[in-house]
Amino acid sequence: MNIYIRIEIRRRELEGRLLLALAAAERGHDVLLGDLDALLSHRLWLRPGIFHDKSLTPTSGKIALHRRLAAAGFLVTSQDEEHGLGDATYDAFAQRRFGPETLHTATTAFCWGPHDRDALVEMYSEHADRFSMSGSPRVDLWRPEFRRRRPPMRPVDVEGDRPIVLVAPGSRPFIPHPFWVAMEDLRPRQFRSHDDDREWGHYRKFAEAYQYVGRLVRGIRLAAHAFPETVFVVRPHPKSPDGAWEAVLGSAENIIVTREGDAAGPWLDAARALIHNGSTTAAEAAMMGVPVVSFQPQGERSDRFTNRVGAVARDEDELLALIAGARDGRATTSADADRRVLEERLSVDPERLSADRIVDVWEAAEQPGLGRPNRLAAASAASRAHRRVGTVRAGVRRTLRGGSPRRSIGIDATPKFPPLTTDAITELADGLRRALGRFDGVDVTLVGRRLVRIRPR
Repeated sequence: MNIYIRIEIRRRELEGRLLLALAAAERGHDVLLGDLDALLSHRLWLRPGIFHDKSLTPTSGKIALHRRLAAAGFLVTSQDEEHGLGDATYDAFAQRRFGPETLHTATTAFCWGPHDRDALVEMYSEHADRFSMSGSPRVDLWRPEFRRRRPPMRPVDVEGDRPIVLVAPGSRPFIPHPFWVAMEDLRPRQFRSHDDDREWGHYRKFAEAYQYVGRLVRGIRLAAHAFPETVFVVRPHPKSPDGAWEAVLGSAENIIVTREGDAAGPWLDAARALIHNGSTTAAEAAMMGVPVVSFQPQGERSDRFTNRVGAVARDEDELLALIAGARDGRATTSADADRRVLEERLSVDPERLSADRIVDVWEAAEQPGLGRPNRLAAASAASRAHRRVGTVRAGVRRTLRGGSPRRSIGIDATPKFPPLTTDAITELADGLRRALGRFDGVDVTLVGRRLVRIRPR
């Protein structure tokens, strides 16, 4: 069977979706993983199969794409990579990221656990049979068997075995565009009236976010000064522009901002503790047994589930005390308490990976015609030629209109999906093979700058 797995944000999605692709190829399926937009645009250059998307957000473009795929004989499935598990209730996320239009076209929406599945079944009861509580392949990577799948990540310029504290600062408030541009973009998509409280809520959120960043910057600087032998590694959110955290943190010998590594796991393997506020990385750390400190100087997002694992620091003094304890090997909280919090949101089968459970559902839905072999080289060449023609036509249209009114905002976003290399994808695949003792009969081949083919040898 042909399986197409879409990736939007490399650092967040690549390793989990690669695991899913390996599990499918191990069972005889031919998988394309990565940026599929050019091959599945308004002309479908690939033969029918299962198209696994990263969300079912009911935008006009996604609705049109999924309808074209379904009409051509594809099956559409999805698992939302933004997940929305952090909020106290899932209702707002379910309303924003799902809709009757996309659920009607999709055959299955895979859920992370009971929190999202129960809310979706209640809100979209007419599509209740579409929701599968499979768990997520990203959560598979947090299981004990994946520990030490490769050496712990350490900054290349840090000598010796200096202790590391990892900081996951989140995206707030650093986004690719200035606030006013972001609001203009959100208005037609999320704000339903001239007096929508969601719009005014964004003003409140941004004001609180800037206050929080100031407290976090101060906390990191004070900790770096108090523990000069400790290295504080700040891993910006994938949506944060390059240079943003370096600019606000300033220069210090033992504060390092890095985007190295596609996943947080190897950094957590090297860390004595994690500092965060509402980050999914905290759930990963809790499953791995790494001490977690939620920094909430203003009570920010205290109801988010990842802020309920580990310990809470309500000011800079508490933050320093908890860092000192974690460095000395003292646990920040009860492992049993953390496990109970995680079980509220995440479906984990101790006997089987979520990746295997998803492939089970795909195979149960298999239909004739989904396995006709692709002529990938021809499809890629046709797609490139079509895109070049489209680029020329778009340029002509802009010229005839007197140029495009695109605004220059002076801030460059970090690319969501920087190009892959053969070495990088091979290293990830080999690490997953070592962790599980599986996938020796599967070939992993880079076939484009952002496209990987995974199939039986």
